[in-house]
Amino acid sequence: MHYCASLDLVILIHCEDDAIIKYCIKKHNYSSKRPKNSEENSVFTVANYALLTKCKTYFSKITCSKSLDIIKGIRARGGKVFVETCPHYMFLNSSIYE
Repeated sequence: MHYCASLDLVILIHCEDDAIIKYCIKKHNYSSKRPKNSEENSVFTVANYALLTKCKTYFSKITCSKSLDIIKGIRARGGKVFVETCPHYMFLNSSIYE
């Protein structure tokens, strides 16, 4: 991120914690294979690093409100962070799998 910031580049990231996902794949159904904390932990780490390095960071396909709160907090502290989501993350929930 330091290098990208020095070149004034934007990085794009889709945040998930692979260790959590690998554990959950063996234990749960589809919607539980990607628990909220998988995204939230990764967003927290990357967003704070973006603030420290002053790197422009674009978070792709955010699904959790806590992730959005983390990004908004970093932005309020001067971080150059941006976010996008998809309509189905806003309007659907796990009940569609039942």
